[in-house]
Amino acid sequence: MWQGRKAIASTSVEDVATALQEVSRNALGTCSVREVSRSLDMPVSTVRKILRNILQCYSFKITYVQELVPADLPKREAFALQFHARMEVDNAWPWNTLWTDEAHFYLQGSVNTQNCRIWARNNPFQMQPLTLHSQKVTVWCGFAAAFILCLFFFEEIGPSGPVTCTVDGKRYESLLRNQLIPALQQRGCVDSTIFMQDGAPPHIATPVKQLLNLHFGNDRTISCHFPTAWPPRLPVLNPCDFWLWGYLKDVV
Repeated sequence: MWQGRKAIASTSVEDVATALQEVSRNALGTCSVREVSRSLDMPVSTVRKILRNILQCYSFKITYVQELVPADLPKREAFALQFHARMEVDNAWPWNTLWTDEAHFYLQGSVNTQNCRIWARNNPFQMQPLTLHSQKVTVWCGFAAAFILCLFFFEEIGPSGPVTCTVDGKRYESLLRNQLIPALQQRGCVDSTIFMQDGAPPHIATPVKQLLNLHFGNDRTISCHFPTAWPPRLPVLNPCDFWLWGYLKDVV
């Protein structure tokens, strides 16, 4: 006579719950079903049923965030208060801000192995070769609420064509002088633009600071070594970081 599936013992549920509590005490609180299965000498399917159906647990991925140091928090708070105070005086302050940043784009592309699946009767053992030092291009972009500037590439002309070059203070100053300033002058908005940049070393080179002070002054420059200093390790406030680069890398 068929009696159905064997019920899961309450002791097994307690053992899995205890194992889950123990691994939650480590640095990341991570564990795998197979790890619990081996430690308890219990079938993987049973552990999975207990976690999902009885303990109502779900598997979650770790989210990487920008690491902060204790000194960052006061700087963030000071910047937020200063930015808010400027908005109280001038409502157009955030709308006139030109947000800028650089990013690397790798030419060989990438495959998201977490989302990419191949359905077949047999494992095709599909592999994606990756070069050790992949070719890349370094791109600079700036945009405000009313417009977006064209992407500018840091490259030099070599014997076989354009070659990506390292961003240093001299090249960055040249980009601002020969590309950014003329583009803003053409739009007639140099005198109203608030220029923002992060604290990367090329951004705070002496020629760069002199150029920014000449065209934007201390009151319309958001950068290190200026009265309105951009806090370190703060990509969450720059639209280039939390939106633009991710969007562009998804579509190219």
